[in-house]
Amino acid sequence: MSRVLWVIALAMLIGGANCARETVSCPEGTAIVDFEDGGRECVPIGPDGGLGGTGGIGGGGGSGNPECEDDLDCPFEEAPRCDLTSQTCEPCLEDLDCAGIDGLPRCDEEEGLCVECLPATEEMDCGDRSCDPATRECSDIVRGSRAECEACVSDSDCIEEFACIPMQFGNVPLRGGFCLQTTGGGECAQPFAFPLPDSRESLSGAAAAVYCGVNEELTSCEAVQALIDNELCEDDFDCAAPGGICRQVGELGLRCTYECTVPSQCLLPEDGSGSTCGDDGGSAPEEYCGG
Repeated sequence: MSRVLWVIALAMLIGGANCARETVSCPEGTAIVDFEDGGRECVPIGPDGGLGGTGGIGGGGGSGNPECEDDLDCPFEEAPRCDLTSQTCEPCLEDLDCAGIDGLPRCDEEEGLCVECLPATEEMDCGDRSCDPATRECSDIVRGSRAECEACVSDSDCIEEFACIPMQFGNVPLRGGFCLQTTGGGECAQPFAFPLPDSRESLSGAAAAVYCGVNEELTSCEAVQALIDNELCEDDFDCAAPGGICRQVGELGLRCTYECTVPSQCLLPEDGSGSTCGDDGGSAPEEYCGG
């Protein structure tokens, strides 16, 4: 084939491809996005409903929002509203914009995102459950049901005067938060007698304060709860809580407990044999509650 014929054939091939792209229907799991340069592209719909894989509308695969004529053309939690001026799908401005997004009736106005719930309206959105402020999803936790040092995702999970505070074990942040009470300028009550070393905001955004907790270098709220609950064990592997260890606790036998430095970090005497801080007479390398 001559060079001229080859160029003509190539031009026809490219032209045919462009025509096909203009008329082709996008496969399932994708949507057409029109770009300012006149191009069109099938962009994957991500697991969160946005376009462009994990990057939301246009993220990772495009640079423009889908075109629309009305809100029905915008089934996207990141952009449920059809702007009639630009004729493109845009972020929500109010709850009404999310009416067409199943299961996501609220508009997070700061992010322009349709969500399941908002902390301010969690009673209407989630019934007796809390709204997780991190995910804006209804949690499985009944509001006001979590006591001191119990796991939580929102301040409203905790009993009165407690807040949901992020904690760590060693230098590793723990998942979610735990219901703690501020020191209030006074002493912390046993066994949560260890003031946290820094001021912390709650997961719901309460102002930073110093809270009564546990020695995060040695143990965790879960390990303290295991001792309170008198959990049986045969070795350390049975004590899954961060900082949990299996030791002889008084006359009770082997129980899940945790390391301590002073008795005030252990249980109250009336709560059982876990009130002392010591070793087991020589075989254990550390002091622990119940030793």
